[in-house]
Amino acid sequence: MRLIFTIVLLIPILLTAQVDTIRGFVFEETFKGELLPIPFASVYWQGTNIGTSSNENGFFNIKHDHDYNALIVKYLGYNPDTILVTDHEDLTIILKNAKRLDEVKVIYETRATE
Repeated sequence: MRLIFTIVLLIPILLTAQVDTIRGFVFEETFKGELLPIPFASVYWQGTNIGTSSNENGFFNIKHDHDYNALIVKYLGYNPDTILVTDHEDLTIILKNAKRLDEVKVIYETRATE
């Protein structure tokens, strides 16, 4: 009876032992080579609804249960990045600008009213 009780207590511990936390930072690189944090970037596991967002300093952490290993990072105006997670080192992710505008023209016309 004591053995069964011990096994029943250990099952939840063994089931949750495979869940780790991945953490890291999301940055953009300026023309001067400086890294600036990207706040509120979307970070999620590919093919799941498990995700989070980076904080105002670009920091995030997300649970990893080893059933998936492709981490996707997205932010409006930047190219998304997919990182294959193989170990539990802290990640530094640098997103590239999707497109820079060379020139913006604003044209304003007025029409005469009768």
